[in-house]
Amino acid sequence: MYLNPFIKAILSSILSLAKFSNSKTYLFPLLQLIIVILPVFTVSVPTLIDLDMLKDEGLLEEKDYKNVDFGNDPKRVNYEKLFNNRITVLKKAFSRFNKKNKEFVEFCKNEDYLDFGVFMTIKAMNNYNAWTEWPEEYRNYSQEVVEKVLNKYGNEVKFWQFTQFKFLQQWKALKSFANSNGIEIMGDIPLYIGGDSVELWKYPELFITDENHRPTLVAGCPPDCFTEFGQLWGNPVYDWDYSKKTNYAWWNKRIYNTFNLVDILRIDHFRGLDRWYAIENGRPDAKIGEWKDGPKFDLFKDKTDLCIVAEDLGFIDEGVRILMRQTGYPGMKILEFAFDGHDDNEHKPTNTTPNYVVYTGTHDNMPLRQYIDDLNGHERWVFVEDLKNQCNRINVPYTDEELSTSVGLTNKAVELAFASVANTAIIP
Repeated sequence: MYLNPFIKAILSSILSLAKFSNSKTYLFPLLQLIIVILPVFTVSVPTLIDLDMLKDEGLLEEKDYKNVDFGNDPKRVNYEKLFNNRITVLKKAFSRFNKKNKEFVEFCKNEDYLDFGVFMTIKAMNNYNAWTEWPEEYRNYSQEVVEKVLNKYGNEVKFWQFTQFKFLQQWKALKSFANSNGIEIMGDIPLYIGGDSVELWKYPELFITDENHRPTLVAGCPPDCFTEFGQLWGNPVYDWDYSKKTNYAWWNKRIYNTFNLVDILRIDHFRGLDRWYAIENGRPDAKIGEWKDGPKFDLFKDKTDLCIVAEDLGFIDEGVRILMRQTGYPGMKILEFAFDGHDDNEHKPTNTTPNYVVYTGTHDNMPLRQYIDDLNGHERWVFVEDLKNQCNRINVPYTDEELSTSVGLTNKAVELAFASVANTAIIP
């Protein structure tokens, strides 16, 4: 029997967390991207649709997917194989789906899903190449292009809308189940979007581009003690002057729509909303760039009551601290960074204040157990002594035997997370 590992993992988390009060489960962004991009891992929504649920609806038979090769390496995902073979299976389901279903008909009237359907139809016609490589007749969005695609490939457009419809239907059922068990779902949106996206194709005015809608500036981070050449992410960057003129209409829609899917929202790279690092498109790395102003509090002045967590990691200056105080959003503390022997380390439990979310680690770090295993002799000694000091200061009991193994150190760090004064602890 096939069970989507994504659905299975969340159901397992919900059933486990339901035993506790005030519990949360945390998810990465659920974005429709064929390629994995930085800085945030993203996944393709069609790969998350549960096929057993489609079978229960009579849209699939088990033989349609039971022996399909979605990849068999237990340690690595073959995204190309997973996506392509999933689309084949989903098209079988769509062929049996009642396109006159009232709920689906209403769903298809939503302009956002229509745009997505048109975009993906053209993309599929062009071997999933980036929109910048499409034939000129499709390269620039217009109502004429939409009508042309609908007239010639209307059923294909409907298929891509179907993938969104079914995913959202399943997701809302899952969220309802979680909420009914006292579990809140915490979601995540990246600051930047991918260049090969319907947003840049349809709304180039939102971004800093040339006359052909190609980004002239791209996103990244400057060099630091970890990266000599900085981080060149390559995402298109926002024209905040234009967004301000629209009263941030696109951003408002993005944030509020995400709250239809989650209970708590974490905004990645929050510091980029105060100031962001601009790199000239075409440069080989991020060594040369310029800091530019973001929207700052102006974007959030009417959103201080929302359940938002700000990812305030990395290079944080006074401007970011001011924005954090203005919004009142909780920031993040990472225990993996904490035990370095320096009393002033802001990630130490004793240096944490209530308005924070404490994590053992994030998706940007290796798992805590692996991190501990990889420490050299001196680093591990510092880690252990520092952890002991923190335990003593906030009354977390320990024994030397417990702290003699990586498993014991990991478990004790988890205890420290929960013993911290931070309002929320997340254990990935």
